[in-house]
Amino acid sequence: MIQITMITILVVLKIICGLVSTNDEASCPESILSAVYLESCPRTVDEWREAGNRKNCKQIAHSCKSFEYHCVINAWKNGTVEVCAPSQLIIGKVCAEFNFGGNRIQRNDNTKCQKCPEVYNSSDAYRYPECYDYVKSTEKINKSQSTKQSIDVSSDSYTTRYVSISSHENVSVHVKTNLSVVIGLSITAVIVLIFLITLLVFLCIGRCRQQTEQNQQTQGCSRVVQSSKSYEESNMISEV
Repeated sequence: MIQITMITILVVLKIICGLVSTNDEASCPESILSAVYLESCPRTVDEWREAGNRKNCKQIAHSCKSFEYHCVINAWKNGTVEVCAPSQLIIGKVCAEFNFGGNRIQRNDNTKCQKCPEVYNSSDAYRYPECYDYVKSTEKINKSQSTKQSIDVSSDSYTTRYVSISSHENVSVHVKTNLSVVIGLSITAVIVLIFLITLLVFLCIGRCRQQTEQNQQTQGCSRVVQSSKSYEESNMISEV
């Protein structure tokens, strides 16, 4: 209860003194341009000053209320970010973070800091190195998850290879069976086709013979008729 009351008083004092910035004021468009991921942040005053001089935030043109050197964790707790940004008061014994979406320094509610005071300036983040340890913990978790995923992937790959081999064997069996069926059907179709062609040829030959015989009979009849006509004509002439 006392702790909650103390935090409330600090927030009120910040508002009265003008120390609390709105989101628009805390956001700094130029900050994200200066943000760089580092393997580790400075942990001593000398290291912090040396890094600040190298970054030289004050010489960078900006439109923010201030532009100070920071090295804090990111919102996902999986990296440390070196950035120039307006400093903020961090309240509630938590770590400071740089939020890429908002372009600003802010508190990270998911990082409890045992040695952090109730309120501190974000530009003094090096004083509380336990905040950087969250990144190491996250890296260990990510590595263990990656190892587990690689094992699962290897197992899946083995299963996939086994299934693939089985599938290929089944496919080859099916292909051989289908090939035999296709060959059998093809031979049958050829035999049937040859039979039909032969039958058609015999039918055509038979029909041609019939037509020839009919033509011959017709021609014979014509000759008989002509002969009889000639005979009759010769008789009529002789009688005359």
